Amino acid sequence: MFSNIDKKAIRKAGVGNIFWTTSLAYNKKTLKGAKPASSWADFWDVNNFSGPRALQDQGPFNLEFALLADGVPMDKLYPLDLDRAFKKMDKIKNNITVWWKNGAQQVQLLTSGEVNYSSAWNGRVNVAQSKGVPLEIVWNGGCMDLDWWCVPKGNPNKDLAMKFIDFALSAERQGEQAAKYIAYGPTNLNAFKYIPANRAKQLPSYPENLKKQFMHNADYWGKKLSKVTERWKTWMIS
Repeated sequence: MFSNIDKKAIRKAGVGNIFWTTSLAYNKKTLKGAKPASSWADFWDVNNFSGPRALQDQGPFNLEFALLADGVPMDKLYPLDLDRAFKKMDKIKNNITVWWKNGAQQVQLLTSGEVNYSSAWNGRVNVAQSKGVPLEIVWNGGCMDLDWWCVPKGNPNKDLAMKFIDFALSAERQGEQAAKYIAYGPTNLNAFKYIPANRAKQLPSYPENLKKQFMHNADYWGKKLSKVTERWKTWMIS
């Protein structure tokens, strides 16, 4: 059933439906011809890449980005060195003018020019681009995650649910979703056959974009989220 599904999207309790990315984004118009940041190290470099910045108000993603900015390779991020990550966050904290709370806010900050740079969800950035807003997503150092299909244990309609998931994960359906709707990447490796080349390049799981990113580690965060969230809240008011 899942023979063509990316291995990163297969887990004991579910199967991934779409890949999406949180990464660095900027507005070309706001930069007024200045060289844009192309990594999280650049984002932390407020002298050479100046201007107001925004990040999401949470530990996950930000702490990974902090470690990347501090020189940790993508394949060595987990388990996170939390002390090192928070120490690096200390260096950017006073330069963050907005800690955004939701998807609409991140794009509005960039579109209005209130900030030069922000972490952002690639799908939101792509929607703005389709409306003519000159936003750019930086795939380098992006954190990929998944939305999942799951069937609750004991569900009396398990067989019907599994048939639906099989349908939803078909190459044709995933290709149609990615080509016509929001720019989130398919988990079916054959779906790219049904996606125009120019559209495929806008997706997180497009091969050239994929190799520049890392996967969000759900196993790690499942164990650490509560404690790290409390530490994050304390850090935010310190």
